[in-house]
Amino acid sequence: MKVYKVVTYSSLAIGLLIAGLIISLPFRYPFSDIIWQTVLICFPPILALIVLLFVKPVIPSSAFRNLLGIIAVIAPVATLARWMPYPILIIFLLALAALLLPLHSRPSKA
Repeated sequence: MKVYKVVTYSSLAIGLLIAGLIISLPFRYPFSDIIWQTVLICFPPILALIVLLFVKPVIPSSAFRNLLGIIAVIAPVATLARWMPYPILIIFLLALAALLLPLHSRPSKA
């Protein structure tokens, strides 16, 4: 559980760092044309994964699996609507699959 907390809080720190860098773009490059669509394309999946990391220990596992299923259906729809490119979709779905792993490992019966 300690490793899970480290991963969760480090993911939150990385997400906040990315958000800070995105917010500071107009101040760092005031006279440049920023293509916001390409800058912001990765931020919603990152935010969703960080929220899921914090929600996983709190809600029951069946509700969490249902939530992952709903999100796994919404993500391809967002890709078909051209809100998310295919490589980001694949990475996001792989991260969702990794969240399906159990939180605690069970000892084997030898």
